[in-house]
Amino acid sequence: MDVIVLSIAGFFIVAAILFFIVRNLEAVIFWSALCAPAVGTSLVNALIHAFSGNYELAAQSLKFLPFFIAALDKAFFMQTDTTYHVVGAVFILIWSYILAHYAVKKFGMWSIPIIPPIIWGVGLTLQNLREKLMSTFPNFAFLFDFYGIPALILTTSLLFGICYLIWRRGYQIARLPMWLPQRKNK
Repeated sequence: MDVIVLSIAGFFIVAAILFFIVRNLEAVIFWSALCAPAVGTSLVNALIHAFSGNYELAAQSLKFLPFFIAALDKAFFMQTDTTYHVVGAVFILIWSYILAHYAVKKFGMWSIPIIPPIIWGVGLTLQNLREKLMSTFPNFAFLFDFYGIPALILTTSLLFGICYLIWRRGYQIARLPMWLPQRKNK
């Protein structure tokens, strides 16, 4: 099935589940939109395969459910249209920012260099994205070889260097801004 149809189905599944748990419409819409492609491609495909009697493919479809970035990688970067690639990159950037926001809030600015390995791990090395980048930028293909570890080391080192320079100047990053409406405490 098409990624768009699966994402819409995933949106409604996540929205229904979250609405019963959270009961905050803004949060339900936000998190449903972010989780829609991963849930849609994993859960809806598993249900379709299970109803057709192919339980082995249903189990294979469910393996991406906890690795939501890998589901995004599979859904958007296996397509031939570049519009899907842009949407997939935006999803990965949004998830990176959200993880960085909560990591900085909990552990301080030194958690920022850990975000790329988390994305890489939850994305199961982002194989399809790496293949697209290798074919698009053949001069930099060596960065994406060996499961993308050279690019991961470079990105993590760059973020660590930026955090070090900020710390050296005497500053701290206490929190990253989140532009969601805040609930007022009553």
